[in-house]
Amino acid sequence: TEIERQRVEIIQLSAHISCLGVAARGVESALLAAAPTRTGLEEIAKQLLETLTDQRAQLFGIRDDEQWNFAIYLRDGAQLTCLSHRRNFGQSADVARDWPIGSGHVGLAYQREGELLNDDVASEEVFQGRGDLYREDDRARYRGTASICIPDVNDGRPAVGVLVATSSKVGRYTQANVQPLRDLAQSIGAILSPRIDDI
Repeated sequence: TEIERQRVEIIQLSAHISCLGVAARGVESALLAAAPTRTGLEEIAKQLLETLTDQRAQLFGIRDDEQWNFAIYLRDGAQLTCLSHRRNFGQSADVARDWPIGSGHVGLAYQREGELLNDDVASEEVFQGRGDLYREDDRARYRGTASICIPDVNDGRPAVGVLVATSSKVGRYTQANVQPLRDLAQSIGAILSPRIDDI
């Protein structure tokens, strides 16, 4: 019904505003730090990911029966290394894969310097890991995906990394609901981009 649709929109908007407030405070604390350390800045970025993950049901409609994953990947030479991830599957000690730039949905989003939203990555071979990156469970766990580049806020510099959201539900992420991910990627970019005097 129309009333239910409006109720869902209000819940999403409220969660989005909450995430924006946390992101603004994180960016502010990073920018005001007199002598920020890379580790300290990365901790702020991880906290932003935690906030997003905690709001996943309100922001994206993720249900308890879905397998979900949120992660921040940072550029490290020719690959993307996971800074932090939260998910509701696997073992807590599992280590996230590193993705070569141009491989899988993570590496392709970085290579294209933009975002990749996909209704069902399991249906397209180009998004699958190959060789050591292949996992048997990927086609069931990773269906709807959003991979958003984390920009470097300094002009002319390559992206810092990629913010990733995945779900076992086909079509989970759409143009209509990914703005919180875009906003978070921008905030992480502001936090982790090198300061001009450090370049």
